[in-house]
Amino acid sequence: MCENVPKLYYVPKIPRIHQLKVSIASCKQDNLEAVEFFSKLVGLWSELENYIKIAVYKCGLAGKTVKMLEEDKTH
Repeated sequence: MCENVPKLYYVPKIPRIHQLKVSIASCKQDNLEAVEFFSKLVGLWSELENYIKIAVYKCGLAGKTVKMLEEDKTH
């Protein structure tokens, strides 16, 4: 385990991160065209990625974090 690993989330960002994850989880196509729906979803993912900063560590933690974020998109 890496020593002195900083927190991934800065406290004031936590509510917005939660809102984005809820929006992603509840995102439905409804009457949108497929392209519009996926654009909306990609926009939410992109905004979420802006709030999550991934530092580079020699122990490989960054790679594991990126993998976790990619797996989140499939859920």
